[in-house]
Amino acid sequence: MTRSACSRRGLTLVEVVVSLAAMGAIIVGLGAAIMVTARIVPSANDRTGTSLAAAEALDELMMDLEFATRITLAHPSGVRFFVPDRTNNGMEEELAYLWSGSPGQPLLRITNGGAPETILPQVRQFGLTYSADNGGGVVRVRATWASVQVQRESSWMHHGTRLLNAPEYAP
Repeated sequence: MTRSACSRRGLTLVEVVVSLAAMGAIIVGLGAAIMVTARIVPSANDRTGTSLAAAEALDELMMDLEFATRITLAHPSGVRFFVPDRTNNGMEEELAYLWSGSPGQPLLRITNGGAPETILPQVRQFGLTYSADNGGGVVRVRATWASVQVQRESSWMHHGTRLLNAPEYAP
């Protein structure tokens, strides 16, 4: 049998060694990329992660308050109010954001009198400020500001909004 008639069916030792070395380099590179990515992602325990969580919680509170139609509790450590129907049941939704006032306790959100939902754990300080007027015997809230501090070392987060409907405050 001649050499040309024989078909080549395998790899030479040199080809196998070169391909294994190339695959090893690729795997080491992927492992290094995963390690770098894992260090970049903020954890829940670092200052950046807690600051982002605090900003998101204040954004959620302010977005809800912006569309308030009626306010029934306006306190420095909590607010209870109604917003237009969100569940297509024809009834306004009741929302409450409450903090106990004790450092380390969570900021809670209660929807329609249901179970409290923690939107920000371990709040160090929290405060709400309201801008209202008393025209014609009716108190209307025009704007509100919220401030939160989640760790002793962290700075304060502040957020404010103008209430679109200037809801009536009726405790």
